[in-house]
Amino acid sequence: MIFIMGFTFGVMVWFPAIAGRRAGYAPMGSRYFLILVCVYALTLLGQVTYWNCFGFDRSAAVFYFAAPQPIRKTLAGKNIASLFFIYLEVLVITGVTAALQLSGGLRTVIETLLVVGVCSLYLLALGNISSVHYPRGLRPERVSQGGASSRFQGLIFILYPLALLPVFLAYLAGYALGSEAVFAIGMAIAAILGGVLYGVAMESAASTAASRREQILQELSKGEGPMVSE
Repeated sequence: MIFIMGFTFGVMVWFPAIAGRRAGYAPMGSRYFLILVCVYALTLLGQVTYWNCFGFDRSAAVFYFAAPQPIRKTLAGKNIASLFFIYLEVLVITGVTAALQLSGGLRTVIETLLVVGVCSLYLLALGNISSVHYPRGLRPERVSQGGASSRFQGLIFILYPLALLPVFLAYLAGYALGSEAVFAIGMAIAAILGGVLYGVAMESAASTAASRREQILQELSKGEGPMVSE
């Protein structure tokens, strides 16, 4: 359901940009429409992917702590799965906007892929930390409740804008100086910082997961869902 909302409701949110389109005039969305919708979809997908990556596993997540591989490999695997659905969403949105003649062309599509990738570095990094500090068991039929615990919901409103800030600053610098080269440099710096943050967050999340194993499994096992015996 969340996946479908990403490329349907996400487009409708920016419907005024579509409705205001006139012949011979490129609306605000002509270049940035695809990017805005994809970033919005990235927000929606976070509820059931990176913000709470163990949510659907529930207490079956005990396997991750009992298996020989380190927990960081499990987190990395979860992140790869999240990226798969994120870019699948981007692919579908690109098809929808192309059908509406609002994709902005190949250049915008490539730019969108890069922007989503850089934003994902920051969001996955924060998501790994939130997944071990604020775990919450999820039921597929009630995913609209969100992928983070109630305590973390408020922090999302602060963390999400901060996660997008480096990309926003890259756009701001490029616009202020009127230079695509400046924008490219800004995005490169944002990507490097995102990679560093992701590495640090991964180590922190792995360490926290090891020390909070019992608390994590206890939170994930609350309510209905797949269970395993200890």
